[in-house]
Amino acid sequence: MELFLPHGEKLSAFLSCLLYSHSARLGNIQKPPSRLVSSSPGGLSMRVRLQVPYVPTPEPVVRRMLTLANVKPGELIYDLGAGDGRILSAAVKDFDAKAIGVELHESRYEAIAKRIERERLGNSADVIQADFFNVNLSRADVVTLYLLTTVNSMIKPKLERELKAGARVVSHDFPVHGWVPVYVEKVRDSKFNSHMVYVYQVPRSVKHESSSLPRAVSSMTRWRGF
Repeated sequence: MELFLPHGEKLSAFLSCLLYSHSARLGNIQKPPSRLVSSSPGGLSMRVRLQVPYVPTPEPVVRRMLTLANVKPGELIYDLGAGDGRILSAAVKDFDAKAIGVELHESRYEAIAKRIERERLGNSADVIQADFFNVNLSRADVVTLYLLTTVNSMIKPKLERELKAGARVVSHDFPVHGWVPVYVEKVRDSKFNSHMVYVYQVPRSVKHESSSLPRAVSSMTRWRGF
């Protein structure tokens, strides 16, 4: 699910978000349950439904996200909230990777499926209509996000639990609080609007082995892992 709004609109968009459910597992898609149960710090259960407004990531930002993540041929990218499927298309066409989009919204899911067919990406791309909170991400080499910071915080424990060593997480505009990025870069789109791209990588060991990402990309941050 993708979002780019001026700062004043981000808060407004978040406050106007509806709460929604999370369901389905990769390879075993099921009807979403009506509610998601989570625990509050006080031990009380709360049932939340969160919907992120959809605005496509500009194409130059898509390509830069995948470049900064150092996507290699044959790697598997998961795009959480796949929108119109542009990240899937770019990953396959420009990086010779494989890509799976996760999209809960029915009409967008159908549009992505048609795009995969139209662009003949079927051997390398797929889309599932599901909630990404319940999709197993253990196979992912790269996960792409364009979510609210609050949603990043919600999915953070799942990413920490499921992603394999060396996997990268690339977030457009919104950081993952508590993680230190490998890189942070400001990217401009074709209309000269600025976008922030945050790249994170799962440590290969407790000693934080050297990252395989291209060090020359940015000097704004240093690698420390999650």
